[in-house]
Amino acid sequence: MTLKHSKAPWIASANNWHETVIYDDNGNVVAKQCIYDEYNGIETTEENQSEQEIKAMVDAQIIAAAPDMLEALEECVLAFVGNNGAEGESKAYNTALEAIAKAKGENQ
Repeated sequence: MTLKHSKAPWIASANNWHETVIYDDNGNVVAKQCIYDEYNGIETTEENQSEQEIKAMVDAQIIAAAPDMLEALEECVLAFVGNNGAEGESKAYNTALEAIAKAKGENQ
């Protein structure tokens, strides 16, 4: 199954003190990145709130860049093949193909 992502560009916007929202080109919510780090056992407190907010924004910016990075990686793969690269023998090429498949939901 091939997945189709929301229309790029995606934009990370700090909506309030505890979450950053990633929007697609039509203003639809793609994802929310919260400052809570319950999975790693880190409680947000007054002492670490600023650090957690920065981390959430940086993570959201990486998420927002995903469509652009996917497109760039696909172009790199095409350029590699176009320049007679040894597709099956290159770790970088194979890693790129795996990342593209993961992004498109093709490795499920």
